[in-house]
Amino acid sequence: MILNKKKILTGVMMCSAGMAVADDYVDDIPEVPASVMRADASAGNGEAIHDEPMITVKQGNNYIVPIAIAHPNRIVTPFSNPEVISTSLTGMKADGSCSEICIKDNVVYVATNKQVPVTMFVNEKGNESASISLTLVPKKIPPREIALRFENQNQFLAKQTGSKEAEAWEQDQPYVETLKKLLRSIALNEIPSGYTVHPLGKDTADTPICRSEYVKTTFTNGQLLKGHALNVYIGVVTNHTGSAVEINEQMCGSWDVVAVAAFPNVVLEPGQKTEIYVVKRVHHEEKIKNFRPSLVN
Repeated sequence: MILNKKKILTGVMMCSAGMAVADDYVDDIPEVPASVMRADASAGNGEAIHDEPMITVKQGNNYIVPIAIAHPNRIVTPFSNPEVISTSLTGMKADGSCSEICIKDNVVYVATNKQVPVTMFVNEKGNESASISLTLVPKKIPPREIALRFENQNQFLAKQTGSKEAEAWEQDQPYVETLKKLLRSIALNEIPSGYTVHPLGKDTADTPICRSEYVKTTFTNGQLLKGHALNVYIGVVTNHTGSAVEINEQMCGSWDVVAVAAFPNVVLEPGQKTEIYVVKRVHHEEKIKNFRPSLVN
C-alpha cells in the first residue's frame, strides 16, 4: 500500500497539564511504501530494527525501534509504574506536565522533533532488578504503538513488587478485614485500589496447586491480581464426578496461602464450574545494607 502525497492532520496528545503536541499540518510528506521500514533490516552496527507492534525483550539487550517524528508514540510497558532514564529525551516536569516523555499508568508516550536516534532505559519505579533498553529512531511515519513484553512475561509479573497504592489499601484496615474486602471485591468483578490484573499461563511463577479427587482446578488462562503484600490467583473449578460435590477450600492450602474462596457456587452439580480465588503472600526480598564481620572466620 502506498501513502499518497497530501496534507495529513497530525494526532494530538493531551498531557496531564493540558499540553498539546503537534497540532498543525504536515505538508509534502513523500510517498512511503508500506514495506519501507522492513527494508531497513538492520542498523549500521548489524543490530536488527524492530518494526513489529509486539516486541519480546530479554534482559541486557538493546532494541532499535522506529518512531514517528513530531507525533505521540505509545509504548506499552510490562511495568505497572514505569520510570524512564534518558539523557537524550526530556522527561516529565516537576509539576507532572509532559515534555518529550509522558507517563500514564503503564504506558510511556514519546513525542520528539529530533531527527537522530534517541535512547532510554525503562524500568519499574523504585525497582532496578529488571530494565528494558531502547534506541528510538525518529522517521517520517505515522504515530506508532509498541507493546513490550519479557520473554518469560508471566514469571516476571508474578515476581514484581506491588504498588504503593495497593500497600496503602491493604493496610487501611485490620488484616482479616482486608482479606474479606479483597475477596468480596473480586467476586463483584471489582479491582481493589492499586491492584493490577494480568493473565495467567502455564509458566506463571507461584501458581497455586489444588488437589482433589472430586473436582478439577485449573489456573491456565486464569487471572492474577497483583497487590503489594497479597496476590490473588483466579482459576476455574469443575465437578467431573456424577454427583454433587462441595468445594473444600483446604485442597488449595499451602504455607503461603492465606485465604481461599469459591464464587458464585460452593456446591457444584455434575459438570458445573465456578471460579476459585486463592490469596497468597508476596515474598519481598529484603536487601541487607550492612554486614557484621564474623568472629571466627
